[in-house]
Amino acid sequence: MNTFEDQIRVALHKLAEEAVPMNLADHALRGSRRRKVALATAGAAVFAAVSLSLAPLALANVAGNTHPEGNPAPPATTPAEPSPQPSPTVTTPPPPQTTPSPTVAVPATPTIAATPSPIESTPPPLPTPTRS
Repeated sequence: MNTFEDQIRVALHKLAEEAVPMNLADHALRGSRRRKVALATAGAAVFAAVSLSLAPLALANVAGNTHPEGNPAPPATTPAEPSPQPSPTVTTPPPPQTTPSPTVAVPATPTIAATPSPIESTPPPLPTPTRS
């Protein structure tokens, strides 16, 4: 070997003898905790910013016209007074014949015909908010 390489080797060996050994685990753990806290803080800040920027848009959609352009809101109707209900019709069968029969006659009961209700079961339209 040449003398230059020997001199470098001897100088590095002397430096190694003078070096103070250190425990780097504590330093690495502190750095890891610092990075975790910074990442959590940045995530919370991004979440808050996105939430605060999207909340007015969501509330504006609820408060405004909720019907898209292709599906217009149904026209507002005023509730009409209910029409009088027709009374149910009662039909009675003709009186039985008076000819004797070997069977026992069962008395007839009147039947009631049901009529459909004219009132529809749709909910009233929602009021539209006014903007000032």
